[in-house]
Amino acid sequence: MEYEDEDWLCVTMEEFSLATENGSSKQGMSKKRNYDDDTREFKSKNLETERRRREKLSSRLLMLRAIMNKATIIEDAITYIEKLQDKVQSLSQELHQMETTSEETGETKTDEIDAAQDMKDLGIQEEVRVAQIDGNKLWVKIIIEKRKGRFRKLMEALNNFSIELIDTNLTTTKGTFLISSCIQMNRGTIIVDAITYIEKLQDEVQNLSQQLHQMEATSEETTETKIDEIEAVEDMKNWGIQEEVTVAQIDENKFWVKIIIEKKRGSFSKLMETLNYFGIELMDTNLTTTKGAFLITSCIQGKNGERLEINQIKDLLQDIINDM
Repeated sequence: MEYEDEDWLCVTMEEFSLATENGSSKQGMSKKRNYDDDTREFKSKNLETERRRREKLSSRLLMLRAIMNKATIIEDAITYIEKLQDKVQSLSQELHQMETTSEETGETKTDEIDAAQDMKDLGIQEEVRVAQIDGNKLWVKIIIEKRKGRFRKLMEALNNFSIELIDTNLTTTKGTFLISSCIQMNRGTIIVDAITYIEKLQDEVQNLSQQLHQMEATSEETTETKIDEIEAVEDMKNWGIQEEVTVAQIDENKFWVKIIIEKKRGSFSKLMETLNYFGIELMDTNLTTTKGAFLITSCIQGKNGERLEINQIKDLLQDIINDM
């Protein structure tokens, strides 16, 4: 009985040991499987997080690039506007200088026209008289038309010929310069200076001839324009015509205008350009030239349906005419 118990015990211990080993092995495999699953799940979560992080960074980078592009565009626009403002200021100064020069030129041309007319009306002609006082001393009398810079050029030319002027008198009368003077000549240098001066003149004559040929056309046009404008003012004055602006409303955004302005070169085109700049469209425009004046009639309306006010239009037209 005791042996049987021992055999059972042995068998039982062996089976227990085997069962224990199998159980441990299965438990170890189970733990390893669970560990692998946990690790795989952990890695999957990290990859997903990393993917989301990269997507977020990419989207923010795109947003940043978009913002930087807009900022660059705005900065470039500001720089361009500043350059335009500088250019406008520079052009305004040049325009002001040109207008001043143009006014002076116009006044000079008008004075020269008046001077020539005065000489013609009074029968005065240009004249040069020379009388010898002694060996190297002469008395001269010169009558020339009154023009800007002409007396200065005469003095410079005489100086180039080594002619010394003594007791010079200049009188302005009836559109002329009356010059009387005693002059003294140095015979020793006259020939040399004359040859040198003639050589210079020969070089300059060719250039000046070309320049004068080009300037004649422009000068004639300018003179004719000034004469036409003077005659236009005189005609308007003689006929009692005055500059006028009349505006009447046709419908809600359509007006009829009548403008009478002095006939000046380019005044009509300037008026059209200014109205177009202010967004005013002209329709059925008629232009008539009469008695030194432009008579302009037209229907106008605001571009793109822009509403206009009758007083606003009249004030604008009056300002444009005053600036011409």
